[in-house]
Amino acid sequence: APKAAYSSNPDVVSECKNMIYELHKNGMEAVLQFYFPKKYTCREIVDILRFWVIEYHVDGFHVIGEKIPVEDIVKDPVLTETKIWFSDFNENDLFDEKRKESGIKNIAVCNDRYLYDMRRFLKGDGQMMNSVIYQMRNIPKHIGKINYLSYYNGFTLLDNFSYDYKHNEDNGENNQDGTDYNCSWNCGAEGYTRKKKVNLIRKMLYKNAVCLLMLSASTPMIFMGDEFGNSQKGNNNPYCQDNEITWLNWKDLERNKELNSFTKQMIQFRKEHRIIRPSKEHMVMDYKGYGYPDVSYHGTSAWKPQLDSNSRQLGIMFCEKYAEAKSDESMNGFIYAGINMHWVNHDLALPRLPKGQEWRLYIDTAEEYINTDGKMCTIPPRSISIFVAKNTNANVKQK
Repeated sequence: APKAAYSSNPDVVSECKNMIYELHKNGMEAVLQFYFPKKYTCREIVDILRFWVIEYHVDGFHVIGEKIPVEDIVKDPVLTETKIWFSDFNENDLFDEKRKESGIKNIAVCNDRYLYDMRRFLKGDGQMMNSVIYQMRNIPKHIGKINYLSYYNGFTLLDNFSYDYKHNEDNGENNQDGTDYNCSWNCGAEGYTRKKKVNLIRKMLYKNAVCLLMLSASTPMIFMGDEFGNSQKGNNNPYCQDNEITWLNWKDLERNKELNSFTKQMIQFRKEHRIIRPSKEHMVMDYKGYGYPDVSYHGTSAWKPQLDSNSRQLGIMFCEKYAEAKSDESMNGFIYAGINMHWVNHDLALPRLPKGQEWRLYIDTAEEYINTDGKMCTIPPRSISIFVAKNTNANVKQK
């Protein structure tokens, strides 16, 4: 049964069912997370999931534990249309070729690999470029993949740029609980500060994180409150806190409205450009003879990315002719993201566009003037600039 403490009245079951009904009525889904200790048998686990689908009409599960019967779950007839997320599994061991070719749309990988690689890159670690390229482009061949930069069992997105260390003292375990491996950076001050320079860097890193997440293939997931800069005061394991640490302060929506507006802008950008949310992984090839690859990587020179251990900068270009869904002028367009997680300026080459098009700045997370002559752009330290190709006679207002 649902947890009584979460209910506002004694009829817990009816309230939970009504909540899921209202979610569905408003175009939202309910995906539950279940942790199953080793004591549960395969049959018990499958029966529990079946029960929640049949009785409560939930839409899916994130199933975690030490001994999960993945094969029994994904092949159960009641669960074949239900979304199932696992930390990891070998799809080749579970599905025959006929089902793999048709696409296994209800199964997805959901783990922290994207989170840790991208967090390390965001704070300026070296030797990350190849991992970043892989994580941003990766789409498993037959199943889905969930990308996220924060989750319930770690720092919130803003806390990741506000704390070097966890602060779980309020949990009553002498700050011994929760992971010490956060890949975070406080930008020069631990926790809340009025220092303008520190807060500017934090805001920029937050925007960088949103850009990378929205430019990555596979399915992005935003943890509740991250869209408007929610903080848990450095607590990365707040399971026992039913207070201001875990409650969402809706006043932050106004206080951090710039972050919220930026997040919505990047979500809309992702919706408008099908090429950055493909159904299958980009091939980094011009396999249709358009004159450009579907996605390409660039450095100080066009078409020559710098992927050595000291590199923290990269240019990524998307050719929208490869987008599966046809739309207006964007089908002949290009997107270029200049990414610089180094603490100094870097010049990146802008690839030459077809005749009649030119690069226009769309977003600059540093909010500084970008020096560009159409061939090169200077990306400020720890920032991302996104350009879109426009017709030379188009009167487009830069954002």
